[in-house]
Amino acid sequence: MTMRPIGHAGEPGCHCWLVQQCRQVTMFVSRIRCGITPQMHVLCIVIALAFVLSRAAIAQDGSPPLRESVTLDVPLLVAKQFANIRGLIEQEQWSDAIAALDHVTDEHAASLVEASPGRYLNAVDYARLLITQLPPDGLATYREQIDGWAEQQIEEAKSLHDDASLQVLLRDAFASSWGDDALWLLGERQWETGDISAARQTWTRLLPLDDETTRLDVLSYPNPEIPLADVAARLVMCSIAEREMTRAASELQEFTQEFPMAEGTIAGREGRLSEILSEVFEESKQWSPADSTREWPTFARDTSRNACASTEQVLDGPHWMIPLAPISVAQWERERADLGRPAPLSRFPVVSVGTVFFHDGRSIRAVNLMDGKPCWPTDDEADVGDIYPPFKPVLQPLLRPAVGVPRFTSTVVAGRLYALTGPSVLTLPESRLQPSPSRLVCLDIADGEGLLQWFKTDEDLFVDGWRMTGTPAADGERLYLPLMRTAPQPEQGIVCLSADDGSFIWQTRICQALTEPLSGRIQLGHQLLTLSDDRLLCSTDMGAIASLVPETGVIRWVVTYPSTALSPTERSEENLNGLLPPLVSEGVAFVKPNDSDELMAIDVSTGATLWSRSLPSHVVHLLGATGRDLYVSGDQLWCMETATGQMVWQFGHDDPAGFGYGRGVVAGDHIFWTTHDSLFTIDRHAGRAVQRYPLAQVLGVAGGNMVLANDRLLIAGTDHLTAFGLTSTATATTQAGSDSPK
Repeated sequence: MTMRPIGHAGEPGCHCWLVQQCRQVTMFVSRIRCGITPQMHVLCIVIALAFVLSRAAIAQDGSPPLRESVTLDVPLLVAKQFANIRGLIEQEQWSDAIAALDHVTDEHAASLVEASPGRYLNAVDYARLLITQLPPDGLATYREQIDGWAEQQIEEAKSLHDDASLQVLLRDAFASSWGDDALWLLGERQWETGDISAARQTWTRLLPLDDETTRLDVLSYPNPEIPLADVAARLVMCSIAEREMTRAASELQEFTQEFPMAEGTIAGREGRLSEILSEVFEESKQWSPADSTREWPTFARDTSRNACASTEQVLDGPHWMIPLAPISVAQWERERADLGRPAPLSRFPVVSVGTVFFHDGRSIRAVNLMDGKPCWPTDDEADVGDIYPPFKPVLQPLLRPAVGVPRFTSTVVAGRLYALTGPSVLTLPESRLQPSPSRLVCLDIADGEGLLQWFKTDEDLFVDGWRMTGTPAADGERLYLPLMRTAPQPEQGIVCLSADDGSFIWQTRICQALTEPLSGRIQLGHQLLTLSDDRLLCSTDMGAIASLVPETGVIRWVVTYPSTALSPTERSEENLNGLLPPLVSEGVAFVKPNDSDELMAIDVSTGATLWSRSLPSHVVHLLGATGRDLYVSGDQLWCMETATGQMVWQFGHDDPAGFGYGRGVVAGDHIFWTTHDSLFTIDRHAGRAVQRYPLAQVLGVAGGNMVLANDRLLIAGTDHLTAFGLTSTATATTQAGSDSPK
């Protein structure tokens, strides 16, 4: 296994400048070595190298900071084998190429290979893409060898109603003659179970690629036999079922123009497809409004981090408010003179079964969603809803100066609450005097009123310096946590634990940064993973984005990008440093690393970057994606096209006092979003305010991080948790003020 430096996409790592300088030193010494002794020759080299290294040190301390790079485990042997396979394909030696693909995927199933500059694919996935782009003769040879097994697999799936068998077929024999049948059947199963988004992704694999897309970028079935009109009709039905009416109307118009005479069966009706779809579209306008979101069990509502609630309501006014102790960090490098509030927005509540849970690293609280009172009250008059720990915690002060933004999240699944308590430490310089201050706790909130079931510390799980750096993404049986360690260089990894007892299942190292850790300081922060279908996604904030298999921890792909390290002061600015796990919608991951100005759209199946663009100012929140629109925020709020990244509209003020403040919520046709002083309800289609509530003027509080559950909108500020009620649009009374931003 070789360690390969990765810098910019298609460029060498950032150490290449030093290599060039060393080459120049060698050339210089070789020119003067005649007439000098060997000892003087060595002395010349030492002096020259000392000069080069001093220049490198100066460059590191200067501005702008150097771009970071990472190393990945990329076996040279596997790369050579795939180069040979591509040669066999060019020579049309189909049988030899297919045999070689079988061999490399059997022997190196977990290895990475460079598919394109800055993009590294698992060997199995890369082989599957190569097969889909074989010419007809090559594809026919492949199918002669695989079709018998594929037919048995799909017949078994049909007889046993086994979706897992379909997934295995699509993984191991995607381009077989039965692959299109498997996609069609799997999409039908997903539709029947109500997983409309998954059905859309599956059926989309049956669409032909446009002229600008290559098969190495997008996984698409080659030449399906299923009629294109049948596939397109089902995609229109997906938009109608998801109540994306603008998108559905546009797709229906396109369908009618392209397939005016196509007939078939859909929605339990038989006839001309365009007429049936038009009827269903009109009927859907009379369907009962979707129920409002009743649960908000993790950051951004679900593990895909696509926080789009279904409610069609607007604000009704405040219902309750409880005070919070401001988060304070000693020796914190942070300047917020413009707002005069030193405390950060660090709390991100979750809601489950009518209870709000939140914490500040010291204690976890539980209050009733309807009235804000302690969920499990005690005889203590000072009870504020603390459920963990059962005693007043003894706070251990950090022994080093701190930079960064502390953040505290929770995850609720299957009657348990998981949280990483402690001071939200991201990196901790090595010290024998201070063990890891964090612990992962599991509380019973179904029957135990917050009773501790188990806890784990970093020392319990690891012996080589790894630290847990965020709350787990959970699927009920397993927990997935991000890891970091700083010696000798910063490294990113992921660990999988049992949800029942926290026992170890697997651990994967993703990459290592070719930079020194933050010297002499503790870095505060928080990381979160994204779990969507069969993918686990991690944005490292050190030059790489990775996708893994949740069951095994095998890396599916890694995408690298130019990395620009934030300065210590910048790391402590909330408007520069966000909590930004990848957001997944319809098979696309939207990623905005903190060490890059670029917002990227990446195909989840292949790791191909579909588009990348920067915005006028920093993005610190990925709010949600609904159909054709992506909503992100920072100083302002932006709506972008999911397919292209083009700007649709922008909302917000241009002066710091009116900048966005906290994480908003996408809810039905609206977006709830706060500035420091006001709460706005924004029409997400038009980008204009339909309501404005003056938080500072009426309640004396600022904006904050929002969640929505069971007709309540919660705002977690620096010193208050405020609950607003929601009502139907027809009865709303608080209208947009005249000073709402353009």
